[in-house]
Amino acid sequence: MKISKKLLSVTVTLACIANIYAGENDAFVRKLTEGEHFIVNRNLPESICGPNDLQHVESYDNRYQNLGFDLAFVDAHQASVGAMKSSASNSAGSYCSGTLISEQLFLTASHCIDSGTTNDVVAFNYQLNATSGVVRNQEFFNIESVLEDGDDNSLDYAILVLQGSPGTRYGWRNVQVQTANEILIIQHPLGEAKQLEAGNDVLSSGNRLTYAQLDTEPGSSGSGVLNNNGNIVAVHTNGGCTSSGGRNSGTSMAAIVDNSSVLPIVNTTGFDSVKLGLAAFGYDAGGWRVANHPRMMADVNGDSLDDVVGFANGGVYTALSNGDGTFATARLGIAAFGYSAGGWRVESHPRMMADVNGDGSADIVGFANGGVYTALSNGNGTFASARLGIAAFGYNAGGWRVESHPRIMSDINGDGRADIVGFANGGVYTALSNGDGTFVPARLGIAAFGYNAGGWRVESHPRMMSDINDDGRADIVGFANGGVYTALSNGDGTFAPARLGIAAFGYNAGGWRVESHPRMISDVNGDGNADIVGFANGGVYTALSNGNGTFSPARLGIAAFGYNAGGWRVENHPRMMADVNSDGRDDIVGFANGGVYTALSNGNGTFSSAQLGVASFGYSAGGWRVENHPRMMADLNGDGSADIVGFANNGVNTALSNR
Repeated sequence: MKISKKLLSVTVTLACIANIYAGENDAFVRKLTEGEHFIVNRNLPESICGPNDLQHVESYDNRYQNLGFDLAFVDAHQASVGAMKSSASNSAGSYCSGTLISEQLFLTASHCIDSGTTNDVVAFNYQLNATSGVVRNQEFFNIESVLEDGDDNSLDYAILVLQGSPGTRYGWRNVQVQTANEILIIQHPLGEAKQLEAGNDVLSSGNRLTYAQLDTEPGSSGSGVLNNNGNIVAVHTNGGCTSSGGRNSGTSMAAIVDNSSVLPIVNTTGFDSVKLGLAAFGYDAGGWRVANHPRMMADVNGDSLDDVVGFANGGVYTALSNGDGTFATARLGIAAFGYSAGGWRVESHPRMMADVNGDGSADIVGFANGGVYTALSNGNGTFASARLGIAAFGYNAGGWRVESHPRIMSDINGDGRADIVGFANGGVYTALSNGDGTFVPARLGIAAFGYNAGGWRVESHPRMMSDINDDGRADIVGFANGGVYTALSNGDGTFAPARLGIAAFGYNAGGWRVESHPRMISDVNGDGNADIVGFANGGVYTALSNGNGTFSPARLGIAAFGYNAGGWRVENHPRMMADVNSDGRDDIVGFANGGVYTALSNGNGTFSSAQLGVASFGYSAGGWRVENHPRMMADLNGDGSADIVGFANNGVNTALSNR
């Protein structure tokens, strides 16, 4: 806590005080009536830049939409801003503003707090109803503690812990260490109901961000300065404007993060705030269960945006992406492939989405008792009638079992259509797509990688398909006892002889275990060849593809995301690879206790330091559970960067990548 504070001369009318404070519980009771206002000593620097252009958030006239701040943006970002009743002598009229940066953490200005701050309160939803002109019902949260307190002058910021986790209701903003050309400040000027102003005359100078023609007032201190990605790039602290010019200013987020021991851990750039994309497909929002109802993301209408696909009791439901992290109303795509509509079971009947006719829209593929059934996409979220694609690869049609015989859809001949690949007892069988939802007769692609042909086991030996030599055809990659074996596609449904790609990442070659050490194939250096990525005890190891079915020696990519290096567990913490910054290289994404952590690929098999992208979707940060809440990465807005999609209790939650 600071030793002293610069005093500001502020007086408030007794009537104003009586109206604002609720005496016994120190809460706000109503908005200021017409004519009531703070009487501020004019020694305070003026902060209105010419005419007063502040607007109440619900009466915003969309005038800054050309800067990236339209009505939808304001509506999506204003709720996390709160009005703080401050006992600090430096806070104008005993009010400041601030912004939630996690479920509990509230970012404001250092000069807004003092030793009595924990007796203060923060109000959310303190804003005027545009229709009635009456203040909305507010919700009040006590300040539990001061987590971090900067300096009043050069580093004027503070991070407070609020009781009751208001972020779960009002959301929060991420911080971003970068300059911005267009900014928006949502604030409580003079302690009044929530207002806003935006501008694009922004300069960076040392630890400060300055801005002209963007109005604030005493009481606006502590407001988050937002860029048009919705992230906080500064904390507003000082006036400076007058009717004839000047600039208001704040402490830059770059300076704050450099000083903070909290923000690099609590919240950094990566993803926008979490939003409810659709109140459906959830544990409570529809009664969806992992054990019965597979859910996945796939582009079912060919617009390059990933849509929601869920296999329910009554059939397959879809919800098309709106391109902003939300989805259109769910609709029944086909009354088939469901728990009741066909008797499909997770433990017996794999179902997946794949483009089997090459039209750019994902189709339904289901492995039933009698064989493989398909339903081609109609391009609008519905599907054509189910048909038998091939009387093979099924529970009865071949004796295929989930616990013994993986089945995958993959383009193995490079024609742009997904083919069937099945790991049987005697080896790998394939069936090439005919392009109409049916498949050519199954053939033995290679007498290897099978239950009997090599002793491969689902519980010990992951097998997958990926293009490891950049020829446009998917090859076999299997993690055996002695290391990773590969078989390159011949382009006709068969494969070249299996070879040892690397003596690592195996059950005996490294002690890798399915229940502890996820392994996957992913292009981490952007050369078009899929590489090996393994989550070991000590961190993430990689082996780059040589382009011929072999791999370079394994190296430690990052000492994080591991069983011991971070305490990551398969049963609690999903980890996956996805390109979150649209650079053509796959990055690490991990769902930890405290939220989603990412590590960007450096392009050489190593990764940058792990950072928290969003404090949600985690075991503790939101109560997400593997057995109830599927989480995945998908491109929801077509920008080439993978976004977060989570199926929560209340429906589908999303967080768009802002990299």
